[in-house]
Amino acid sequence: MVLGRLITFACAESLSPIRTNWLTKIFVSGDVLSFCMQGIGGSMLSRSSSRNLGEKIIIIGLVLQILFFGVFMVTSAVFHQRLAVNPTAVSIMAPWQKYMFALYAVSALILVRSIFRIAEFAEGQGGALQKSEVYLYVFDAILMLLVMFTQLVRGRLDRL
Repeated sequence: MVLGRLITFACAESLSPIRTNWLTKIFVSGDVLSFCMQGIGGSMLSRSSSRNLGEKIIIIGLVLQILFFGVFMVTSAVFHQRLAVNPTAVSIMAPWQKYMFALYAVSALILVRSIFRIAEFAEGQGGALQKSEVYLYVFDAILMLLVMFTQLVRGRLDRL
């Protein structure tokens, strides 16, 4: 949603590789599909007979999430490069790049978290990543705290 609004604000729809009215639809749909797959896999974990299949479905959902997220990151980078080369009148006057860099920072944190989640489920229930809470704090909780902090700082910069 942030990327779509930034594209619209900069009057740069022609520079986006994906039309702005499709951005949210595509990436939210991918996220919902991924979430549903993870939920189905999670429900299967409760039954010992389908535990292995449940872990595989969760991993497939997480990989799908990373694929959609990768396409989002490429879309963002292509738009950024195009706007830097062919700035619009609005983009010349507005600090649009700070929003892009905040988007990149948040995206990188979320990507690291997603990769951690794949490793966590690939190891299985007996793996070190699921046995020790420190990994969950470092690669999940702290990363999401940094995402919120980055967005808070970006929001505060808007008021300056």
